[in-house]
Amino acid sequence: MIGASMHLFNTLSVNFVAIFLGFACVHLGGISPGSAILKVFTCLLRKLVFPLLIFKTVATARLGGVNFGVLAACACGKSVTMAITWCAAFFFYKTHRPLGDKFLTATVVAAYVTCSDDFAVGFPVIDSLYRDRANMGIYITWNSLMGATFF
Repeated sequence: MIGASMHLFNTLSVNFVAIFLGFACVHLGGISPGSAILKVFTCLLRKLVFPLLIFKTVATARLGGVNFGVLAACACGKSVTMAITWCAAFFFYKTHRPLGDKFLTATVVAAYVTCSDDFAVGFPVIDSLYRDRANMGIYITWNSLMGATFF
């Protein structure tokens, strides 16, 4: 029986190899970032795969065992982090620029700080650590939906 740490190592290895392969394909000219096939692939992921993954996670979740305090803590943590980052970027980054530029820059920086790819990395990591022992998928789904909706 393989332990959780070995499952985590295997999962992260696959993720890093996939990321490196994509990076290499783009920089070696195998894939053009603006190509039609990538636009179709992106559209397919956004319009079909992502909603199906959310539906499957919510439909199969055991909602009776969900700790809503954890969900609220995650949302509050993201909100506080976004507010602090926004204020820091607005008040301390290139302060001589016009107000509109400062506002937009602070908003973009705060969004990048709080947005994460919960499904691509979160699900495999949680699955490798917890397997079927815990209902962790709903927490990842909640964070992803909160990030997409409010942040």
